[in-house]
Amino acid sequence: MPAFVLIASFAVALVFSLMSFMTVAAVLPELKEAWALNNTEAGMVGGAYFIGYVTAVLILTSLTDRIDAKLIYIVSALIGGTATILLGVAADGFWSGVILRILAGLGLAGTYMPGLRALTDQLPEASRNRGVVYYTSFFALGSGLSILVGGEIKEWLDWRWAFIITGAGFYISAAIIAVVLPSNPPQKIDKPDIHPLDFRPVLRNRVALGYVAGIVGSAWEVFALRVWAPTFLIFLIPIAPDGGFWVKPTVMATIIALVGIPASMILGELTAKFDRRRVMIGAGVVSCTASILIAFSIGQSYLILIVLLLVLGAFSYGRNASLVAGMMATADPKLKGLYMAFYASVGFSGGIIAPPLVGAALDLAGGRFSADGWSAGFTALAIGGVITAMGLLILSRPHKH
Repeated sequence: MPAFVLIASFAVALVFSLMSFMTVAAVLPELKEAWALNNTEAGMVGGAYFIGYVTAVLILTSLTDRIDAKLIYIVSALIGGTATILLGVAADGFWSGVILRILAGLGLAGTYMPGLRALTDQLPEASRNRGVVYYTSFFALGSGLSILVGGEIKEWLDWRWAFIITGAGFYISAAIIAVVLPSNPPQKIDKPDIHPLDFRPVLRNRVALGYVAGIVGSAWEVFALRVWAPTFLIFLIPIAPDGGFWVKPTVMATIIALVGIPASMILGELTAKFDRRRVMIGAGVVSCTASILIAFSIGQSYLILIVLLLVLGAFSYGRNASLVAGMMATADPKLKGLYMAFYASVGFSGGIIAPPLVGAALDLAGGRFSADGWSAGFTALAIGGVITAMGLLILSRPHKH
C-alpha cells in the first residue's frame, strides 16, 4: 500500500477516534443540570478521560513490543466506543459518568500511540518522519473538532445523542485500521537490558525532566481550557458589552483549540533558529500572562477576551510538540521508546489535575455564573504556564563547564 494512503488512513482513523475527546466540554452545562453536578465534579468528569489514558497508555504502548499493534488498536477502539455510547444511553450521574469516561480514555490510549507505532512499522524509512508529523498534527484537528461536533449534535438532538454519535467514531476508526493495516506480530529483536517500565534512566536525566515538566504544564492548560472554554463563552455572552455579535460558543471554542496547530509550526521554526529552552520558557510566560489577563478582564470587551483566549490557545497547545522534541533530543537513542512512554503518561497528568482544579476554584469563588468564579478559574489555569517556565528554568538549565 502506498505510504500516502497509509498515512492518510491512519490520520483519518485518529480523527474519528477523537470525536468523543471533548464531548463533555461541549455539553457541560446540560450535563451539570441533568446530573446535579457542582463545578468540581463536572471538572472531574472532564478529567476522568485522562485518568483512563494515563493509566493505560504505559501498558498498551509497551505491549506493542509483544502483541500485534493491530489487535491492541481494534480492541481498545471497541472498548472506547462502547463506553462512550453507554454514557449517552445509560449513565445517570457522577460515578457512572466518571467510570465510562475512564474507559473511553483507555480507548484513546490503545489507539493513539499504538497507532503511531503500527504506522511507523509499516512505512519505509524515507516516509516515517512525514508520517509522524502528519499523524500527530491530526491529533489537534480531531480533538478540536470534537468540541464542534459534540456541540452541533447537542443542538440538533440532545446531549445524550452527542455521546452516542461521537462514540461511534471509535468503531469507524477500528474498521479503517482493520482494512488498511496488515497483521504484523512483533519480531524478536535485541533490546536494552532494562525493564520496559523502569524509568530510572529518565529520572536521572535532569534536562529531560525539565522538558517533561514543560509538557505537564502544556497539558494542564490545554485540557483545562478545552473542558471549560465552551461554558466560559456561554457565560460571557450576556455580560460582555459586545458579546451578542459573535459565533456560537462551541464554534469559538473549536477555533481556540485549532489555533494551536499553526502556532505549533511557528514555534517549531523558532526553536530551530533560536535556543529551544528559552523559546519555550517565553511561550510558557506568554501563556500564563494571557490567562491572568483573562482573569482580570472578565466583564470587559468580548473582543479583548477572545483575543486573549486565542493567545492562550496558541501558546498552550503550540509549545507541546517542541517540548516533546526537546525531551527526545536529550534521550539515549537506545531508550527512546522508554522516554516516549514516560512522556505519554506523565505529560498528560496535567490533563487530569487541571480541569477539576479549575472547577474547584469556580465553586469556591462563586460558581460558573460569577465573574469572580471565572477569575479564580483562570488563575488556576495559569499555573500550567508557570510549571512549564519554572521546570525549564530550574531543571533544564545548561551545565556550567
